[in-house]
Amino acid sequence: MDPLSEVLTLLRPTHTRTAALDVAGPWSLRFPNRQGIKFCAVERGECWISAEGGQQPQHLQEGDCFLLSKAGSYVLCSDPQLAPVDAASVLDLEATGRRTLHGGGDHLIVSGSFRFADTDAVRVLDPLPGIVQVSHGDSEAILLRRALARLAEELVQPRPGAALVVEHLAHLMLVEMLRLFLSSEHPALPPGWMQAMTDPRIADSIRAMHGEPARTWRLDDLASIAAMSRTVYAGRFKQLMGVSPIEYLTNWRMLLAASRLRSTQQTMARIAADVGYSSEFSFIAAFTRVMDVAPGRYRRQVRTSIDAD
Repeated sequence: MDPLSEVLTLLRPTHTRTAALDVAGPWSLRFPNRQGIKFCAVERGECWISAEGGQQPQHLQEGDCFLLSKAGSYVLCSDPQLAPVDAASVLDLEATGRRTLHGGGDHLIVSGSFRFADTDAVRVLDPLPGIVQVSHGDSEAILLRRALARLAEELVQPRPGAALVVEHLAHLMLVEMLRLFLSSEHPALPPGWMQAMTDPRIADSIRAMHGEPARTWRLDDLASIAAMSRTVYAGRFKQLMGVSPIEYLTNWRMLLAASRLRSTQQTMARIAADVGYSSEFSFIAAFTRVMDVAPGRYRRQVRTSIDAD
């Protein structure tokens, strides 16, 4: 798989809820703190959004989509000068499908929420800005706009099988928005996976590491794949990723190992070999250094947490 597919597979995003807000007249709603990631899209009309943390309100026009990547409350409104009311006081926030306010008809905002099963792997999304916006005028967003229109249709006028269609469309929109984000440079992003993937040559070397995580990669091998000298490659990789290529490879291997420890009964020796370690001892040492817990204890803690749920 490509790196984005691998990351999303590790994250195992679980679709929790999709809804359409159909509203008319002046309005301003504050939505509560949430976990995971949320996308919203304006199918009809326009609105403003501001997220917790002091960001200026952003204007959204018909066809605009955005991701809310950080936990925290946010405000959707027709006018940023209006005082927001608690959304839970006027809407059933646990409901799916269409929610109507003030009779509806002026604005239709579609939203979907995801939670991630892997709380360790979710760190790769940390560099995302709080609001990731995809403009309706983006020529690369044709598929996203089609998915938005179909999703709105299924929510407003559900037909047999709508629940399954909505779930697949919500996943498609999440992937498309991340694809569009990765396809353009973002100089303001902090170092991390998202920033590094915007450099095509560095991205090639990351794909190679993801493709063969157990291979004994040398810096020369990776620099050759990126068509750079060893020194230039190492410097560029660290500038974008924040760690050296070998550090990144180690971190990725440990995320793969953590997923195996959590979801399989494989032996420690088997997991060690599959992520590139010839001895169980060296794997345990690396895992403990990166994850701040020994792999055996990690597995026990995860199992205890699952049983408690």
